[in-house]
Amino acid sequence: MVTDGLLERHPKNIIRRPSQRAKNDYESGTHYLLKPIVEVAVPVAAAYRAGDTRLLSRCLAESTHRFSPHGALAHATLKQVKNEAKRIAAMVSSKLESETLRNVLKCCIEEELIRPSDRLFEQVTRAPREEKYDDEQHRAEKGDWLADELLGMSGGEVERYCAFLDENTPFSTQHGVKGEEYDDVVVVFDDTEASWSFYSFTKMLTPGVSGEARETQHERSRRLAYVCFSRAIRNLRVLMFTIDPTGARDELVTVGLFEPQQVIIAS
Repeated sequence: MVTDGLLERHPKNIIRRPSQRAKNDYESGTHYLLKPIVEVAVPVAAAYRAGDTRLLSRCLAESTHRFSPHGALAHATLKQVKNEAKRIAAMVSSKLESETLRNVLKCCIEEELIRPSDRLFEQVTRAPREEKYDDEQHRAEKGDWLADELLGMSGGEVERYCAFLDENTPFSTQHGVKGEEYDDVVVVFDDTEASWSFYSFTKMLTPGVSGEARETQHERSRRLAYVCFSRAIRNLRVLMFTIDPTGARDELVTVGLFEPQQVIIAS
């Protein structure tokens, strides 16, 4: 749901949907436009802000080209390396806080923190597309509009996304909470925005309203729902998106899954 925000913040101004491969790459943080931010810029800035010089040195040595054994500082003195690390980390941190991702990536390229692919370099250095996207005319170049939308975002927005990838937020995926327990749990089932076909929680819980799930789909959904529900120690809340809220509520009550007072339709 966070990565959909990255992909479709202004749906009237850009193409409606990226390809499934691009969407998967965005969600995992491995897309070529995001990877340098996720793996280099954000960790370097976080270590600098925390005042953790040891972590900062490790981030720069392991993740950047300039500070690698074969980089520009390979023959510099320890003092020179420390001074450069502080200077560059401060710059990256500042740009993440106040500038666009395009400028953050430009900084990473200019300071030789990353070695950009031709595709990344072209997207970062070209002028943004100003014309309105037309599917017939621009289909072969549709990635430019998506890239412009991402590169125009502020660093702070993507830092929160990176925190989500690192599971440093109160939210996690259904698969990511196996074996864990919490006092209070909120489970979100949103088949309407999902691109999966292996699961359908609305069909599993309300087949009368949403249609019958395939046998394997029903079993997978049931097992994953159990993982979610059994994480709660005291309180469990389930938020389910459905095209027919009233019908879904009536079905849940009729089959005995919930008492009438336990199901609320949110407007």
